[in-house]
Amino acid sequence: MKLRAATPQDHDAVVMIFSDAFRDYARASGRTPGPYPWLPDALAAGDIHWLEADGQTVGACWLALKGGGLGLEMLAIHPDHQRAGHGSAALAIIEAHARALAARFITLYTQTRRTHLVAFYSRHDFRVWKVAPPPHGRDDLLRVHMTK
Repeated sequence: MKLRAATPQDHDAVVMIFSDAFRDYARASGRTPGPYPWLPDALAAGDIHWLEADGQTVGACWLALKGGGLGLEMLAIHPDHQRAGHGSAALAIIEAHARALAARFITLYTQTRRTHLVAFYSRHDFRVWKVAPPPHGRDDLLRVHMTK
């Protein structure tokens, strides 16, 4: 697995990956995926990365430095590539990226009702530090906030 920085020209392709990967996640909260009004700024800042395995794009992620750590804001593995170990490989490469940036920790959050995701991140040594609404404030659904 490798990370490759996305560019502003990749906007529509990133939207497609995020929307396809988060369709079930969004549906569980009574929404549809997107829109992603923050995406142009995140692309311009270099915070969006493609996830590539065996020469193929399998997903994308949004990584943001904050407070001495790295926020894993979104991890999206395209449905065609899920359950093939790409999520675990992505976490390993994201951790290596965090170390290269001298980030002291990684944070993420996911919906409380997505217990399989909490279990997945827990298997990768992320620990729950609080249950609260998301920091973006666009809804009040509780999230499990985790750190490593």
